[in-house]
Amino acid sequence: ITGIVGTSNGPITNTSNSGNITVIGDATNTTDFDVYVAGISNSFKDKMAECSNSGDITVKDIVTTPLWIAGISNKAYCTAKSSSTDKWQNVENSGDITLENLTGWTGNSNCYIGGLVGHLLKPDGETLESTNRVELYNWTNTGNITTKNFGPALASGATGKEGRTILGGCFGHYTISQFDLNDCDNEGDLNIEVAASSHTFIGGIAGFINQSATIANTTCSMQNCDNSGAVTVNTVQRKSGTITPAGEGLIGGGLFGEWYMQ
Repeated sequence: ITGIVGTSNGPITNTSNSGNITVIGDATNTTDFDVYVAGISNSFKDKMAECSNSGDITVKDIVTTPLWIAGISNKAYCTAKSSSTDKWQNVENSGDITLENLTGWTGNSNCYIGGLVGHLLKPDGETLESTNRVELYNWTNTGNITTKNFGPALASGATGKEGRTILGGCFGHYTISQFDLNDCDNEGDLNIEVAASSHTFIGGIAGFINQSATIANTTCSMQNCDNSGAVTVNTVQRKSGTITPAGEGLIGGGLFGEWYMQ
């Protein structure tokens, strides 16, 4: 469910959404299914510029499901066509994201949440060269992200191995090797309630940056990026059941939850 378009196989430019989006599920339904909610699009490729969302996003009462939730787009793909000449610039989210009673996803059923983008990545099976890079300029989130009764192991009787939650004020998960972040700011507060000992990454700018070292001559940079939003995390008791803790626990930071070089 998005404000403008489901999936775009190309760039998105000069697009805005101001309508609120509300998704209310059935907390008694434990059937696995993917949930994608975003202000502009589920996904796009190679470029986004001059786009904004001011609509609030509310998602409630969903159990055991992969979740992708973002103010602008759930997924942003860098492909072999991507070039530093295609600047991704001037993108803003001012809508609040509120997530309540989202519990119990397991195994590979992860949750990606970003004030702007849930996951920046390359398409499966595609090889990127050092010249395929993403340059982001002036991406800003001013919307607050709030979760309550949120995360793996908060559904009674949940089974399997716990999935991951990756949450950032601007970006959730970043798995592109060649990138430049310029003037990317988060001003929204992160008020996060998760299960104790959950596998969770939280950061004011990005929850988790996973940078591959397998491509020769890769570089990345960050300039004039700032988080001025408060990052507040409360943990609550895990529910009874046989769900297996992931073991990594809670990793958080004012800018990044974790920046990892493979």
